[in-house]
Amino acid sequence: MIRVSRRNLAIMLLGALLLTLGRLAEYTAWASRPLPKQGGVKIVGVDVVGCDFLPEEVVRSNVMAAGLRPGATIKNGVLITPDGKRIPLQEAVRRARIYAMRSVIPGTKIKPVKSVQITIKRSGVVVVRVTEDYGLPR
Repeated sequence: MIRVSRRNLAIMLLGALLLTLGRLAEYTAWASRPLPKQGGVKIVGVDVVGCDFLPEEVVRSNVMAAGLRPGATIKNGVLITPDGKRIPLQEAVRRARIYAMRSVIPGTKIKPVKSVQITIKRSGVVVVRVTEDYGLPR
């Protein structure tokens, strides 16, 4: 027969009570959290994929110059910049594509970008897929 002293039993019961109260507080906090605003998709970042020669920062800054930058919101097909400007989303994506195509390797006039695809995910990440031309510089 296993014998447990009263002191150890009290410590174990107190621990179980504290764990139960902690879980209860956690679930209560989760249930009372504020609901997210239905204000559209907020852009959280720009991810550049496929750059070998061209630094990603160059393409990222050019895409962000078109308005697709963190802090902007997409609501009902309209891009609302942090400054409050309202641009149709298709126009903003078209401008971002043009700006990304004009990216040059720093210190040169070489434009290695052949094509650009821009996708905006529901999570708010703007994915820019760049295809570079390995042929002669334009």
